[in-house]
Amino acid sequence: MSEIARLGANDMVLGITGTNGVTYNLDDMSSMVQGMTFSHTLNISPDADEIAGVQYQSVANALTYIGTQTPVPSDTNRWALWVSGTLSENIDLGSMAYIHIVGTGNALLTGTVTNSDTSFTFSQLPGLVVSNPWAIYNCTISNFTSSGASFTVFENCKITGASITGSSGAYINGGMVTGGTFNAAMVSIMKSFVTGGYFGDSSGSGNGFFVIAQSYVAGGGTFYTGAMIFKCIIVPSTTSSPVLAGGNYSNSYLVGRPTVSFPANSMYQFYDCDLCDDDLDWVIPDGRNVTLELSHVAGYRGIDVGSGSTLTAIKCLGGSGINLSDGATFDYSDGVTILGADIKDSAIEDATINDTTINDTTIGASTPSTGNFTTLTASTVVLPVKTPVNAVAATGTLTASVNPTANDTVTIDTVTYTFVTATPADGQVLIGSTIADTMNNLQAALATHSTVTATNGSIDSQKVFTARTKGISGNSIAVSVSNSSSLSWGSGVTTLAGGIDGTVGVANEVCMDASYVYYCIAANTVADVNWRRMALSTSF
Repeated sequence: MSEIARLGANDMVLGITGTNGVTYNLDDMSSMVQGMTFSHTLNISPDADEIAGVQYQSVANALTYIGTQTPVPSDTNRWALWVSGTLSENIDLGSMAYIHIVGTGNALLTGTVTNSDTSFTFSQLPGLVVSNPWAIYNCTISNFTSSGASFTVFENCKITGASITGSSGAYINGGMVTGGTFNAAMVSIMKSFVTGGYFGDSSGSGNGFFVIAQSYVAGGGTFYTGAMIFKCIIVPSTTSSPVLAGGNYSNSYLVGRPTVSFPANSMYQFYDCDLCDDDLDWVIPDGRNVTLELSHVAGYRGIDVGSGSTLTAIKCLGGSGINLSDGATFDYSDGVTILGADIKDSAIEDATINDTTINDTTIGASTPSTGNFTTLTASTVVLPVKTPVNAVAATGTLTASVNPTANDTVTIDTVTYTFVTATPADGQVLIGSTIADTMNNLQAALATHSTVTATNGSIDSQKVFTARTKGISGNSIAVSVSNSSSLSWGSGVTTLAGGIDGTVGVANEVCMDASYVYYCIAANTVADVNWRRMALSTSF
């Protein structure tokens, strides 16, 4: 059976969690933008005669006509511009919300296509995919650019050149990408063919949010730290190969040994992937710092670490070898585990293994110069020394000294709430007859906030806001007020605070320190609270 057949349609249901803490079903988002209906249509044909209200030679001329019509374009009054042939004019989608470009036949957009809109924020998803104000269907696009706060949907399009960067976003479904740079606030490619392009953050910092899902990556494309690849087939062609220069790969098949380049300061995560009979070791070149996580990965043989390189492994399950060259460092993150691997004696000489817990592992004749090992023998169990912690959510306290006045605002993360005296709309808070009433109304308005929750403070004029996701990520949630004489987060406070990352652990992991024995009841991430402890008694 082919790899494509193995990745069946029934398997392609994905959920992803964005940086705003909201989980989106990508398969649902895919269907939302299909079956769009239009209230009005115009034909665009560069070589045809213009017919007023029916057919135009350019998008610009069509927009001039639409500008004379009422009601104006909206979510319930959409226009379709049916484009045929080659259209070389430059098009700004930002000036044509709810006016969609729909290709007929072999529609080619060879001019520069941009989107100058500046209203996009991550918290608007999946609403923008549903309402879809700026979209192109069934076209080949040779030069699309966006860097500002815009969001564009492409349905069944072939993109041969693009630069989607900065705070912009894009959703590409059912199409083909052969080239371009994709490193923006949010880019999602669904159920498409990818044969070229640059995806993610080449600097290695992992900025932006890039997803490619349920797609076929063949012969090209370079994927950096920050790129997330779900349920994809990744395969070289006879002449070229996709380049994995970092990124997160989940439930995917890597067929025919695509290139894993291990650039400096790169980060890789592989979850539930099949490397499809890759019988050669991965090689980290000399002098590289690489972070690697492997969890339930089938088909890989081993990892060769070059001289002077540092491999920071978060978790490695399975595999037949981690081979260290002279002077290399295998730097294991504190408190994590390598299971079922062989560290071979010939490669361990003159290398350093740091802060590592090793279970069920064959270690060669040489002994690492430093390390923290779990030794399992028939008679002795030595627990690793470690003090794990559970995650703590970041919090902030808002205090009202007097009742807010009309048009005062409070901002939490990216959402601003305005105090009003009339019936409040979305994003507004009714000013009550007392401070307590007003603060209770604010708490009610935050019930659907994506990143924080609100609870009562110690007094009626206070509310405590808590990050929905535990850990230090909540410490970056910004807070502010417009009128400090009525509302205050405290002197100098600009973000939530107090978030603590939990210690990463595997299910049933046991460790100890001088005061407690710790047990991990389930796999623990930086946002979980799955560690339990038991105090040690006095000597007997």
